[in-house]
Formats: sequence, C-alpha cells, structure tokens
Amino acid sequence: MRRVVRSFVQEIELAGQETEAALEKLDGAFKTMALIPYYSLAADDSSVYANLIRGSLLYGGEEGLRRASVTMDEYLLIDGEKESPLTRRRAAEVVAAAEKLSKAYEAKGDSDKAKELEKHIAEWKKSL
Repeated sequence: MRRVVRSFVQEIELAGQETEAALEKLDGAFKTMALIPYYSLAADDSSVYANLIRGSLLYGGEEGLRRASVTMDEYLLIDGEKESPLTRRRAAEVVAAAEKLSKAYEAKGDSDKAKELEKHIAEWKKSL
C-alpha cells in the first residue's frame, strides 16, 4: 500500500498545485489508505501518513494544508506512539513530511502548531 500511495503522490507533483487532476490523485491516495484497515492489510503506517502529508502539501492551498494538518493530527493520535522507535527509513520519511508541514504552519502564521510539531520532530530525529 505504501507504494500505491507514493505513486499517487508522484502523480500529484506532476499534475501541479491545486489542479483538478492533482485533487483527484490526492483523493485516490486517501481512498487507498482507507482500504488498509477495511481489508486488514499490512501497512507501514508512518510511511503512508508521511506520503499523505507530503501529497497534501504538494497539492497546496488551504485544502492541502487542511488535509496535511488533519493527517498529522491523526498520525500523532493513532500511530505516532505505537511505532516508536521508528526505523531509520520511516523516521526520515516522517521527519521530512513533518518539517514541510511545520514550515507551512509558519508561513500561515500558526507558530503554536509549528512549535508543537517541532517537539515531535525532535523525538523522531532520535531514530535517524
């Protein structure tokens, strides 16, 4: 599933920010994630979440930031603790996505969310 989500993210990048095609690919990535628990499929949760966050930020705009923020909140609530410590590769994916999201928060003027996320980033970096 990780590869399927990642392929959608690559297609979002090719489609361009805030285009209908990119939104369709982003929706496809989220639908793919929804299949994981439905079919009891094995998944690298941190990788899937990191790619969804990255794809949302690549889509851009308010909708992309909203989806990235909700996805990060869900990851922290559901999976962030159970996957600790992360493998190096998974930690690198999560850190890269989280750092981009933190920068997006800063650009929007939401320094409180950025600071809170930076605490988690510091913890994940210990796995690198």
